[in-house]
Amino acid sequence: NPANFSLDNYRLAFGSPSGLKPVATSSIYSLLGALISVAIVVLFARWITKYRNKWTSALESTVMIPWFIPSTLLALGYLFTFNTSKNPFVFGKVLTGTTVILLIAYVVLRLPTNLRVIKAAFLSLNDSLEEASKNMGASDFTTFRRVIFPILSPTLKSSFLLSFIGLFAEFSVTVFLFHPLHMPLGIVINNATNTEASADAVMLSFVYAIIIMLFSGATTYLVYGRGNKKNA
Repeated sequence: NPANFSLDNYRLAFGSPSGLKPVATSSIYSLLGALISVAIVVLFARWITKYRNKWTSALESTVMIPWFIPSTLLALGYLFTFNTSKNPFVFGKVLTGTTVILLIAYVVLRLPTNLRVIKAAFLSLNDSLEEASKNMGASDFTTFRRVIFPILSPTLKSSFLLSFIGLFAEFSVTVFLFHPLHMPLGIVINNATNTEASADAVMLSFVYAIIIMLFSGATTYLVYGRGNKKNA
């Protein structure tokens, strides 16, 4: 009904805690998932490019596994793996049904793509810059912080951008692992497609779809648009 397209839908989304909660949930999950994934990949890519041996090759192959497994199969694997306290990787805790398991899945889901991008950035570095820094007495950490990291910064921002946008409306993994009290946007929008959904829920899903587009555009501007103005 065209009469349902009004600004009241935006007041419903932004004027109540229940309307804002899916946006906040997706934002927090996407932000943490993207940051943790990029941080882990920076460490892994550093090892893989600096120490080229069978162990780093095995590490790279392991990180790439989620790229070849369907998202739904990956989610089911988490459900059956982390539903017991006997798993040594969870330190005696059951993660199935908690808010943590979805964050872990988000991080792992973005590792392969981020590794390919960030590894390529490491391989493009000029080794003479690192050698010159060390010859001047800088430690490995100082060399990475003052020389390598500034060069990699644009690539890291791009990786974070792609991860954030990719996770913000992610559905395939989320539908299996989300906490019922903290539903991300993808789940809320999907629920609004049910025949039993109310008119308000359906119209609210359109608002959330617009929010997803605005978040994607704003994030792209913060990473690329501001950088172009500074360079000008």
